[in-house]
Amino acid sequence: MIVCPQCYSAIATRLGNMKGDYLVVDIGSKTTDVVYVQDGLPIESRSITIEKAVVKWIKEIQREMKVQTGKDIPEHEVMKIALKEGSNLPGAYAELIRGMLREKMQSLELELAERGYSMDYINIIYVGGGALLARDYAGKYRAHTAYDCDLCANAKGYEFLARQIEGKQVA
Repeated sequence: MIVCPQCYSAIATRLGNMKGDYLVVDIGSKTTDVVYVQDGLPIESRSITIEKAVVKWIKEIQREMKVQTGKDIPEHEVMKIALKEGSNLPGAYAELIRGMLREKMQSLELELAERGYSMDYINIIYVGGGALLARDYAGKYRAHTAYDCDLCANAKGYEFLARQIEGKQVA
């Protein structure tokens, strides 16, 4: 039996070229999965799941916007701001939401650092839909950070791994 963490599959096509240490971060709807990869292989003991993710962040932003503005901001309007799509919200509201998104990303990266991941030195790959948020709202100072924003990255990676396994069984 072969078990591959979800965000590990998202980078499957790159594994042969991955020398050194990498942190693969998949900010999902309900959790953020983090796989530590060393020379292309996942290190299970250094891989974690964090209970911080997009759905929780959106709800927290909605609550905070209610406190700050007295208005109920619909989830889809928060998502439009997050994804840099057109929104009907006033500019001041949009700026508040962008600031809160930056805080969420900083909080996630601080937690990763507190858990022993050296964010300033390790190669980081954000994958999936959450990579959009990381790209747009995380610190821009790292040259060693990549963003694979393909929403289907995990599925494509599993297909790639399955084809490789099939090929090896035939040979």
